[in-house]
Amino acid sequence: MLTPFGESLDSTLTLHMVVQHFFYLAGGFLIASGADLLILGTSKFSRRITSIYSTLMRINASINKRGLVTFVIAGLLTAYWHIPANFDAAVLNDDIHIMMHFTFTVVGALLFMGAGLLTGRMRHVLLLVPGKAMGIFGAFLMFTMMYVYPVYPGPEQAQAGLVMVVMMLVMDLTIVPYWLYKYFQTPIPSSAPVLHLSNRQTEKT
Repeated sequence: MLTPFGESLDSTLTLHMVVQHFFYLAGGFLIASGADLLILGTSKFSRRITSIYSTLMRINASINKRGLVTFVIAGLLTAYWHIPANFDAAVLNDDIHIMMHFTFTVVGALLFMGAGLLTGRMRHVLLLVPGKAMGIFGAFLMFTMMYVYPVYPGPEQAQAGLVMVVMMLVMDLTIVPYWLYKYFQTPIPSSAPVLHLSNRQTEKT
C-alpha cells in the first residue's frame, strides 16, 4: 500500500508525472553521487577498493563513450513508463507502481554515471535535452484530441502538459544565458603583468 504522502502525489496527473518522477530521478542521482563519494573516501584506506574502483571507472569510460550508453538506457526506461498502458497500470497496481519508482531511481543513477564523463559545458547542454523532450510531450498533451491517460480526468491532461511546457521554458531561460556567459567568458591570465603606480611614474620621468 502507498503511504498517505505517496497517495497525495498520485492525486493528479501533474503531481504524479512531473513532481513525483522528478523526486525519484533526483533521489537516484543523489544516491549514486553519495555512493561515489563513499567509495572514494574508503579507497584512501584500502588499495583493493582503489584498484576495483579504478577498474570500474576505466570500463565505464571505454564502453560508455560520453555517457551515450547510459543516456540511451535512461531515455528508453523513461519512455517505457510514459506509454499510456504502462503508466495506467502503475497507477492502478501498487506492485507495478513500486517497480516504476525503482526504475526512475535507477534512471537518476544512470544520469549521474553519464554526466561524470562529460565536460562542464556539455553537462549544461545535457540539462536542456530532457527539458526539450518534456516540453514537446507537454505540448502534445495540451493540444491532442486523444485521451492519453484514462486513469485521470481529461482536463488534468492539458494541465500537466502546460506545467511541462512552462518548466521547459524556465530551464531554457536559466540554463541558456548561463551557458552562453560561460562559453564566451574570457579568463584573464594569471601571469599577466600588473603595472603599478610607481612604474607609471617611472615611465613618465
